[in-house]
Amino acid sequence: MSNTYEKVWEVPFDRAIKSIQQASDALDYMHRQLGELLTPKTNTEVPRIIDSALGWETRLGDVRRDLRVGLKDLGNLKDEYLAQSRGDIRTDRVRALKRNSYKEDQVKELESARLEWKREEERLQKELQERGKLALDFSNRLTVLELRNKEEKAEKQRLLDRLSQLDTEKEQMVHKVTELQGTVEDLNLLQSDLRTAVSVAERFREEAQQKLERAERENQRLRAKGADVVDGKCYPDVNGSSLGYRSLPRGVILSSTTDPILKSRSLMSVPPLNPEAKQKDQDRRRSMEGIMHEPRPTENLIEDSGSFLRRYGGSKRGVFLRWAQERTLGYKFVVITNFSSSWVDGMAFCALLHSYLPNTIPYAELRPLEKRKNLQLAFLVAEREGIPCLLTPDHMLQAQGPDWQKVLLYVESIYQKFEA
Repeated sequence: MSNTYEKVWEVPFDRAIKSIQQASDALDYMHRQLGELLTPKTNTEVPRIIDSALGWETRLGDVRRDLRVGLKDLGNLKDEYLAQSRGDIRTDRVRALKRNSYKEDQVKELESARLEWKREEERLQKELQERGKLALDFSNRLTVLELRNKEEKAEKQRLLDRLSQLDTEKEQMVHKVTELQGTVEDLNLLQSDLRTAVSVAERFREEAQQKLERAERENQRLRAKGADVVDGKCYPDVNGSSLGYRSLPRGVILSSTTDPILKSRSLMSVPPLNPEAKQKDQDRRRSMEGIMHEPRPTENLIEDSGSFLRRYGGSKRGVFLRWAQERTLGYKFVVITNFSSSWVDGMAFCALLHSYLPNTIPYAELRPLEKRKNLQLAFLVAEREGIPCLLTPDHMLQAQGPDWQKVLLYVESIYQKFEA
């Protein structure tokens, strides 16, 4: 009887213990998978997954603890049952059956709990798989965002480089605009000077025409007076054809006026016929000599500063520009059109000082490319002569060009030193 009970109960107990052991092994495997999922990842959803996984770990730990307790209880029941079947415990049959019934109920409860735990395990595994897919999706999305961030950083750096390049180009354009504005200002001043020069030239032409007309009238008068003392000889007019000289430049007109007067001196060498004619001849000689020796306008400009300003007229700038041009006329490498760029290489200063102090300026040895050297030499010589040092080589060689008003003031100082 004992052996029969042992065989009857041993099989269910072994099966229950085996099932519970399998459930415990499955839970251990699930726990290892959960541990792998708990590894930190760089994802915005990872913290939430970790919190959920920690809750699963707690629940799985409880399940595993319950399983161990159940296994222990089953082991105890099995031991008691085996002991009873061997006769170690003396009980009546009813009590044994009740106990066996109780054990069967416990086995059923444990089996039901095992099934529930298995379903919970499957649900958790499914949820873990979904969470894993979600984590992978977020990881891929994070990779895309990182690549996009790198591209945006590269684009930002490219835009910053372009902005820096545009700033550099802007500075260059501002510098060019400043230079062009200075050039336009110089051109406007040059235009004003040219207008002044044209006005002055027109006045010179009018003065020359007036002098020519006076000379012609005087020539006609002298010819009329000399007709009585000349033996019927006919001489040409003072200017030949007066119309041919009215369109010539100032210097040509004056020199043309002088030549026939020199020729007419031979007419005056004829002795007068009487004292009255002799007196008229002397008056005529003095009048002709006065015309011949009358100073030219350019000579008056240099000899008298007041007359210089009155004859040139216009602005102070135009007056000293024309004076500097005439003073440096014929000097190599010197072309004066303004009071800025024309003086930068120092050749104009050296030429202007050389025209007064040829022994102190070795002009033949100067070169336009040696700007600083030329400027230093000119300013040093001028300072030795007592001319105020209003300019420096650095001021003349600055990128935006010199201040033309200071250059004009310095040229005026040279004029005051040697001409006033």
